[in-house]
Amino acid sequence: MPLTRRTFLKQLGTLALAAGTVGAADLLLVEPGWLEVTGHRVRVPGLARHLRGYRVVQVTDVHMAGFGALHESMLRAIDRFDPNLIVLTGDIIERGSELNDFDTLCDHLMRTGRRVVATLGNWEHRAGFGVEAIAQMYRRHRIELYVNEHLTLPGGVVLACTDDSSFGQGDILKTCRNLPAGDLRLLLTHAPGILEPYPVGAPRFDLTLAGHTHGGQVRVFGFAPVRPPGSGRFVSGSYQTEAGLTYVSRGIGLSTLPIRLGCRPELACFEFVEA
Repeated sequence: MPLTRRTFLKQLGTLALAAGTVGAADLLLVEPGWLEVTGHRVRVPGLARHLRGYRVVQVTDVHMAGFGALHESMLRAIDRFDPNLIVLTGDIIERGSELNDFDTLCDHLMRTGRRVVATLGNWEHRAGFGVEAIAQMYRRHRIELYVNEHLTLPGGVVLACTDDSSFGQGDILKTCRNLPAGDLRLLLTHAPGILEPYPVGAPRFDLTLAGHTHGGQVRVFGFAPVRPPGSGRFVSGSYQTEAGLTYVSRGIGLSTLPIRLGCRPELACFEFVEA
């Protein structure tokens, strides 16, 4: 019988708890709340002068289950980085019982005074809210949700935002129809498997941002034994794809079981510079 992600994580958690080891404490108490803020300089040939130093923060896979110290740490890190734009690349909420926590997070994000743009993940679809209901939830906080659509921000920053491809109807070609050239182009998606194979005729981007994988959530000697469907070959970090430079974040929250090992939650921060 093949080992599923859910079975693997449950077995690992059971073994760690039964052993009562330091590893169990790390799985359950330390790493899930130990945020790592990663900084990345993205070199763009011929980047327009007014966009040199443009900053973007990616928040993904929060899986809201109570607003706590991890989220407060994330918000402080966002303030320190002082981004021009915050992007939410899916799985921010996964069930109706978390709506109050979702509202709290969104309210805090908007208090930063930055523009916030969101896409959908598989868990928003699985929760059964419906796209319009989620859009209304975001609009209450002046957060913009885009699903297989693109938009141009002031300064010529073009964002192409797909639906989730693992549980939704992610479509890169539809998203990029009549896509303007812009001065800086970003592709926002949830499950990175949408990138391979990359659709013929789809444009390249200066940066593609994805999540979904949680970095495997558990790493054994750096190896992620199990990742969710829709991950493709991707685990976490930087990749070169036909879409261009791609970054897959480990995300903030947890799925299936509240454990992480060798795979801390991540807030990814990007600054664009001329190549």
